[in-house]
Amino acid sequence: MMFAQGPFRHARLPALVACLLLPLASAAGAPRPLAVAPAQVDPALAPVALGFDRWLETSLRSAGREVIALPAAGTAALGAAAQRGAAQALLPRLREESGRVELRLSVYEAATGDLIASSRAEAALDSLGGACSEALAALGRSIGLSADTAPPAVSELASATRSLELASQGHLFGAWRAVQGKLTPVAMRERETIVARARKAGDSESERARVLSASGDPVAAWALVGGDAQRALAGGSPDASLLLAAAEIQLSLGHADVAQRYLTAVQPHASNSVDVQIAVARSRLAQGDRAGARAAARRAAELAADDPLPAELLIEIDADQPAQLAADWLDAGTRAARRLDPELARRQWQRAAELDAKLAPTTA
Repeated sequence: MMFAQGPFRHARLPALVACLLLPLASAAGAPRPLAVAPAQVDPALAPVALGFDRWLETSLRSAGREVIALPAAGTAALGAAAQRGAAQALLPRLREESGRVELRLSVYEAATGDLIASSRAEAALDSLGGACSEALAALGRSIGLSADTAPPAVSELASATRSLELASQGHLFGAWRAVQGKLTPVAMRERETIVARARKAGDSESERARVLSASGDPVAAWALVGGDAQRALAGGSPDASLLLAAAEIQLSLGHADVAQRYLTAVQPHASNSVDVQIAVARSRLAQGDRAGARAAARRAAELAADDPLPAELLIEIDADQPAQLAADWLDAGTRAARRLDPELARRQWQRAAELDAKLAPTTA
């Protein structure tokens, strides 16, 4: 643990007075906001960077500290913190070397740049969550913050990063799918944010409708694009995103036959779309056409080597074919490993080995 030196060394009396007055200040109101900069990260850690930022912000807020998110990383953030009225700024740093990650959390006086407190933790990449919690807890003890948080899984940081990146590009459905079904605080917050955004104008109506449908409101989704989709289908319009949205909504309503009409219209214009192939697989499977579903799911798997959904679909499609099912579980584990989810990868590889002893699990 490091504390500020320099001018603080010659300010014992003011420091003592400040300590005596601190309880009165706390009673008078909440602590002043803490400005938090995006983490400075080595390139190898970019796949978890935005998720780490979101986890840190969420953890601080959960501990009762108001947070001001800053746009810039590093010491350049200090000026922005002062301009926003924050007395202190937290600057995180993530470094990677030989598969190990070092996390430093440093708090500075925004006006002077003096270091107030810092903490450090280190772990292997797949144990990064433990280092996150350790460093934040240690820092909290120095700045009067009770930050007792559960360690985030590295897969949580990675999925949140993908979601935030896709959302920033306007790909709302992809952003939703990146955190779909995950029960961590960060993932749930991102889903809420995406759904709230989908309910407002400003993004593509097709993207908004796909999110609404996937999040359990196909009626609102159809109200958003249904009329345009029906006209596009009748007029032979090649609006692939609109037709795909319509198909997904009809699938969620249980109308696989109607969905198939939209998919038949969209396929000539988007045969290399992973999402179209996934929708075709779902539609064919719902209609009892396992061969057609399998062909579409395999095509989706070829188009997206790290997307977990094609493998999950193939596991469902091949449920009555143990030999093929083992290969599907093996592929699912490989995709999970690529998406920085080693625990899931190990479980899926083990399932493959249980079905076919020749498929020994690989270390994630």
